[in-house]
Amino acid sequence: MYSLLVAFGAVTLYRLGRKPPVLPDFEEPLSTETSPVGLGGWLVLVGLGIVISPIMVGWGMVQSASAYSVSSWHAVTSTATGAQHPLWAPLLIFELLSNLTFIGFCLLLIPLFFNKRATFPKFYIVFLLFRAFEGLLDHFANQFIFGEKQAGTQDTRAIFQAIAPSFIWIPYMLKSHRVKATFVR
Repeated sequence: MYSLLVAFGAVTLYRLGRKPPVLPDFEEPLSTETSPVGLGGWLVLVGLGIVISPIMVGWGMVQSASAYSVSSWHAVTSTATGAQHPLWAPLLIFELLSNLTFIGFCLLLIPLFFNKRATFPKFYIVFLLFRAFEGLLDHFANQFIFGEKQAGTQDTRAIFQAIAPSFIWIPYMLKSHRVKATFVR
């Protein structure tokens, strides 16, 4: 059901993105002679990231699929022994749904990127913010469940991986002349 909802949302957002942008009359279009145009430069890294990301997340989901088997689910989420935390089940469900949303969002961004749609930068910014929010929420939920005993270098790395792309790519999407000259359809 959730997958259908994500697919419906992706199709709806894609169709909304097909409308041509309305530019104000007072704005002059960017000159292609002075601005770099096309999917080159730093946009190659953006394109590579949105193409590889769903594959990596899907691979991670396949590797962790055993956690969702009946026996593993019961062993991890059962509070009968008192050893497990009652928030394990919601955390696992949250991670599964956020990974599915992440893959769906990437699958929406891929055609927007390669078709050079004007809506790509906005959707990519929303995607980066979702990714940062999900990463931070997941980190703090894990820290709440496990306590300080699991904190360490992995946690610092996870926070950095969640936030760093937003600090790099959001300003690039907002300020880059190449982005403004490329995504015009």
